[in-house]
Amino acid sequence: MIENIAVGIDFETTGLDENSQIIEYALVRYCTKTSKIITCLSNLVNPCIEIPQEAQELTGITQDIVESYAISLETATTHISSFLSKATYLIAHNAEFELSYLNKLNIDLSHLQIVDTMKDIDYPSNMKHRDLDRLALYHKCPNFAAHRALPDTLAMMNILAQYNFSDVLAYKAISNIKIISLAGFDKKDLVKSLGFSWDATLKYWYMDCKENKAENVFELLLTNNIKYQIYTKE
Repeated sequence: MIENIAVGIDFETTGLDENSQIIEYALVRYCTKTSKIITCLSNLVNPCIEIPQEAQELTGITQDIVESYAISLETATTHISSFLSKATYLIAHNAEFELSYLNKLNIDLSHLQIVDTMKDIDYPSNMKHRDLDRLALYHKCPNFAAHRALPDTLAMMNILAQYNFSDVLAYKAISNIKIISLAGFDKKDLVKSLGFSWDATLKYWYMDCKENKAENVFELLLTNNIKYQIYTKE
Protein backbone atom coordinates (compact mmCIF):
# COMPACT_ATOMS: atom_id res chain seq x y z
CA MET A 1 0.00 0.00 0.00
CA ILE A 2 1.37 3.41 -1.03
CA GLU A 3 0.17 6.67 0.53
CA ASN A 4 -1.58 9.15 -1.80
CA ILE A 5 -2.34 6.49 -4.42
CA ALA A 6 -5.88 5.86 -5.59
CA VAL A 7 -7.10 3.43 -8.22
CA GLY A 8 -10.14 4.22 -10.33
CA ILE A 9 -12.01 1.17 -11.60
CA ASP A 10 -14.85 0.39 -14.00
CA PHE A 11 -16.39 -2.83 -15.26
CA GLU A 12 -18.44 -3.50 -18.37
CA THR A 13 -20.60 -6.57 -17.99
CA THR A 14 -23.00 -8.82 -19.86
CA GLY A 15 -25.93 -7.35 -17.91
CA LEU A 16 -27.09 -6.06 -14.55
CA ASP A 17 -28.39 -9.19 -12.83
CA GLU A 18 -26.45 -11.31 -10.35
CA ASN A 19 -25.46 -13.82 -13.04
CA SER A 20 -23.85 -11.22 -15.30
CA GLN A 21 -20.18 -11.58 -16.15
CA ILE A 22 -17.35 -9.09 -16.67
CA ILE A 23 -16.44 -8.41 -20.32
CA GLU A 24 -14.04 -5.49 -19.79
CA TYR A 25 -12.26 -3.74 -16.94
CA ALA A 26 -10.17 -0.61 -16.57
CA LEU A 27 -7.82 0.50 -13.80
CA VAL A 28 -6.38 4.01 -13.51
CA ARG A 29 -3.67 4.69 -10.94
CA TYR A 30 -3.92 8.26 -9.67
CA CYS A 31 -1.97 10.46 -7.26
CA THR A 32 -4.29 12.20 -4.81
CA LYS A 33 -1.58 14.71 -3.91
CA THR A 34 -0.93 16.01 -7.44
CA SER A 35 -4.34 15.12 -8.96
CA LYS A 36 -2.51 13.44 -11.84
CA ILE A 37 -3.03 10.11 -13.56
CA ILE A 38 0.01 7.85 -13.24
CA THR A 39 -0.79 4.83 -15.39
CA CYS A 40 -3.71 2.90 -16.87
CA LEU A 41 -4.56 -0.71 -17.62
CA SER A 42 -7.55 -2.07 -19.48
CA ASN A 43 -8.44 -5.44 -20.97
CA LEU A 44 -11.32 -7.33 -22.46
CA VAL A 45 -12.35 -10.38 -20.44
CA ASN A 46 -13.81 -13.56 -21.88
CA PRO A 47 -17.08 -14.14 -19.97
CA CYS A 48 -17.30 -17.74 -21.24
CA ILE A 49 -20.98 -17.15 -21.99
CA GLU A 50 -22.85 -15.62 -24.89
CA ILE A 51 -22.90 -11.82 -24.66
CA PRO A 52 -26.52 -10.59 -24.93
CA GLN A 53 -27.25 -8.47 -27.99
CA GLU A 54 -28.23 -5.51 -25.80
CA ALA A 55 -24.81 -5.51 -24.10
CA GLN A 56 -23.05 -5.83 -27.46
CA GLU A 57 -24.94 -2.82 -28.82
CA LEU A 58 -24.37 -0.75 -25.67
CA THR A 59 -20.61 -1.37 -25.42
CA GLY A 60 -19.58 -2.33 -28.94
CA ILE A 61 -17.96 -5.44 -27.45
CA THR A 62 -19.04 -8.38 -29.59
CA GLN A 63 -18.70 -12.10 -29.16
CA ASP A 64 -16.10 -12.24 -31.92
CA ILE A 65 -14.03 -9.52 -30.27
CA VAL A 66 -13.82 -11.23 -26.88
CA GLU A 67 -13.08 -14.60 -28.46
CA SER A 68 -10.21 -13.04 -30.43
CA TYR A 69 -8.71 -10.54 -27.98
CA ALA A 70 -9.94 -11.13 -24.40
CA ILE A 71 -7.94 -12.47 -21.49
CA SER A 72 -9.25 -14.99 -18.99
CA LEU A 73 -11.07 -13.96 -15.82
CA GLU A 74 -8.26 -15.56 -13.79
CA THR A 75 -5.65 -13.33 -15.46
CA ALA A 76 -7.86 -10.27 -15.05
CA THR A 77 -8.27 -11.03 -11.35
CA THR A 78 -4.49 -11.16 -10.91
CA HIS A 79 -4.08 -7.79 -12.66
CA ILE A 80 -6.80 -6.14 -10.60
CA SER A 81 -5.54 -7.55 -7.31
CA SER A 82 -1.99 -6.37 -8.03
CA PHE A 83 -3.15 -2.85 -8.92
CA LEU A 84 -5.29 -2.51 -5.83
CA SER A 85 -2.67 -3.94 -3.45
CA LYS A 86 -0.55 -0.81 -3.87
CA ALA A 87 -3.37 1.70 -3.35
CA THR A 88 -4.94 3.45 -0.37
CA TYR A 89 -8.17 4.48 -2.09
CA LEU A 90 -10.55 2.81 -4.53
CA ILE A 91 -12.54 5.19 -6.75
CA ALA A 92 -15.70 4.16 -8.57
CA HIS A 93 -18.87 5.76 -9.90
CA ASN A 94 -21.85 4.06 -8.29
CA ALA A 95 -19.35 2.00 -6.34
CA GLU A 96 -21.83 -0.66 -5.20
CA PHE A 97 -21.79 -2.08 -8.73
CA GLU A 98 -18.00 -2.43 -8.95
CA LEU A 99 -17.75 -3.67 -5.37
CA SER A 100 -20.21 -6.47 -6.09
CA TYR A 101 -17.91 -7.83 -8.79
CA LEU A 102 -14.73 -7.32 -6.78
CA ASN A 103 -16.32 -9.31 -3.98
CA LYS A 104 -17.22 -12.09 -6.41
CA LEU A 105 -13.55 -12.21 -7.42
CA ASN A 106 -12.55 -12.50 -3.74
CA ILE A 107 -10.17 -9.56 -4.02
CA ASP A 108 -8.97 -8.16 -0.70
CA LEU A 109 -10.35 -4.65 -0.22
CA SER A 110 -9.79 -4.39 3.52
CA HIS A 111 -6.94 -1.87 3.18
CA LEU A 112 -8.88 0.46 0.89
CA GLN A 113 -11.06 3.49 1.53
CA ILE A 114 -13.90 3.54 -1.01
CA VAL A 115 -14.74 6.84 -2.68
CA ASP A 116 -17.91 6.91 -4.77
CA THR A 117 -17.85 9.81 -7.24
CA MET A 118 -21.63 9.62 -7.48
CA LYS A 119 -22.13 10.36 -3.77
CA ASP A 120 -18.88 11.57 -2.21
CA ILE A 121 -18.16 14.78 -4.12
CA ASP A 122 -19.85 18.04 -3.13
CA TYR A 123 -20.99 19.00 -6.61
CA PRO A 124 -22.37 22.50 -7.28
CA SER A 125 -26.11 22.74 -6.64
CA ASN A 126 -26.93 23.22 -10.34
CA MET A 127 -25.52 19.75 -11.10
CA LYS A 128 -28.64 17.85 -10.11
CA HIS A 129 -27.96 14.66 -12.08
CA ARG A 130 -25.27 12.19 -11.15
CA ASP A 131 -24.91 9.98 -14.22
CA LEU A 132 -21.29 9.94 -15.37
CA ASP A 133 -21.81 11.29 -18.88
CA ARG A 134 -23.68 14.38 -17.70
CA LEU A 135 -21.16 15.03 -14.93
CA ALA A 136 -18.37 14.77 -17.49
CA LEU A 137 -20.10 17.40 -19.64
CA TYR A 138 -20.63 19.64 -16.61
CA HIS A 139 -16.90 19.42 -15.87
CA LYS A 140 -15.86 20.03 -19.49
CA CYS A 141 -14.29 16.60 -19.93
CA PRO A 142 -16.90 14.91 -22.19
CA ASN A 143 -16.78 11.16 -22.54
CA PHE A 144 -16.84 10.37 -26.26
CA ALA A 145 -16.74 6.59 -25.77
CA ALA A 146 -19.28 5.95 -23.03
CA HIS A 147 -19.87 2.38 -21.83
CA ARG A 148 -16.28 1.36 -22.44
CA ALA A 149 -14.31 0.75 -19.28
CA LEU A 150 -11.23 2.93 -19.86
CA PRO A 151 -13.02 6.04 -21.22
CA ASP A 152 -15.53 5.82 -18.38
CA THR A 153 -12.77 5.53 -15.78
CA LEU A 154 -10.76 8.40 -17.29
CA ALA A 155 -13.87 10.59 -17.32
CA MET A 156 -14.46 9.76 -13.66
CA MET A 157 -10.88 10.54 -12.66
CA ASN A 158 -10.85 13.79 -14.64
CA ILE A 159 -13.96 14.86 -12.72
CA LEU A 160 -12.32 13.91 -9.41
CA ALA A 161 -9.20 15.88 -10.34
CA GLN A 162 -11.22 19.10 -10.29
CA TYR A 163 -11.81 18.76 -6.53
CA ASN A 164 -9.46 18.89 -3.57
CA PHE A 165 -9.10 15.30 -2.42
CA SER A 166 -9.03 16.21 1.27
CA ASP A 167 -12.37 17.98 0.77
CA VAL A 168 -13.73 14.87 -0.95
CA LEU A 169 -12.74 12.72 2.02
CA ALA A 170 -14.31 15.18 4.46
CA TYR A 171 -17.55 15.18 2.44
CA LYS A 172 -17.49 11.40 2.23
CA ALA A 173 -17.47 11.24 6.03
CA ILE A 174 -20.92 12.87 6.18
CA SER A 175 -23.71 10.29 6.43
CA ASN A 176 -25.70 9.42 3.31
CA ILE A 177 -29.47 9.12 3.22
CA LYS A 178 -31.76 7.80 0.51
CA ILE A 179 -34.92 9.82 -0.13
CA ILE A 180 -37.82 8.06 -1.82
CA SER A 181 -40.33 10.21 -3.69
CA LEU A 182 -43.98 9.20 -3.28
CA ALA A 183 -45.06 11.33 -6.22
CA GLY A 184 -47.61 9.99 -8.66
CA PHE A 185 -46.97 9.36 -12.34
CA ASP A 186 -48.21 12.84 -13.22
CA LYS A 187 -45.22 14.37 -11.41
CA LYS A 188 -42.50 12.11 -12.81
CA ASP A 189 -40.98 14.87 -14.97
CA LEU A 190 -40.91 17.25 -12.02
CA VAL A 191 -39.27 14.67 -9.77
CA LYS A 192 -36.69 13.90 -12.44
CA SER A 193 -35.94 17.61 -12.83
CA LEU A 194 -35.22 17.79 -9.10
CA GLY A 195 -32.44 15.23 -9.55
CA PHE A 196 -34.23 12.00 -8.62
CA SER A 197 -33.37 8.74 -10.41
CA TRP A 198 -35.69 5.89 -11.30
CA ASP A 199 -35.02 2.48 -9.76
CA ALA A 200 -36.33 0.10 -12.42
CA THR A 201 -36.15 -2.89 -10.07
CA LEU A 202 -37.89 -1.43 -7.02
CA LYS A 203 -40.10 0.90 -9.11
CA TYR A 204 -39.60 4.20 -7.33
CA TRP A 205 -37.87 7.56 -7.74
CA TYR A 206 -35.00 8.09 -5.30
CA MET A 207 -32.14 10.38 -4.47
CA ASP A 208 -28.98 9.60 -2.52
CA CYS A 209 -27.75 12.68 -0.74
CA LYS A 210 -25.68 13.77 2.21
CA GLU A 211 -27.44 14.35 5.50
CA ASN A 212 -26.43 18.01 5.54
CA LYS A 213 -28.11 18.60 2.15
CA ALA A 214 -31.33 16.73 2.92
CA GLU A 215 -33.29 19.69 4.33
CA ASN A 216 -32.98 21.51 0.99
CA VAL A 217 -34.39 18.46 -0.80
CA PHE A 218 -37.23 18.10 1.71
CA GLU A 219 -38.13 21.76 1.21
CA LEU A 220 -38.23 21.37 -2.58
CA LEU A 221 -40.43 18.30 -2.33
CA LEU A 222 -42.85 19.90 0.11
CA THR A 223 -43.00 23.10 -1.96
CA ASN A 224 -44.14 20.93 -4.87
CA ASN A 225 -46.60 18.95 -2.70
CA ILE A 226 -44.59 15.74 -3.03
CA LYS A 227 -44.53 13.36 -0.11
CA TYR A 228 -41.37 11.39 0.63
CA GLN A 229 -39.79 8.73 2.79
CA ILE A 230 -36.28 8.41 4.19
CA TYR A 231 -35.46 4.89 3.12
CA THR A 232 -31.97 4.27 4.45
CA LYS A 233 -29.27 6.02 6.38
CA GLU A 234 -25.59 5.08 6.13
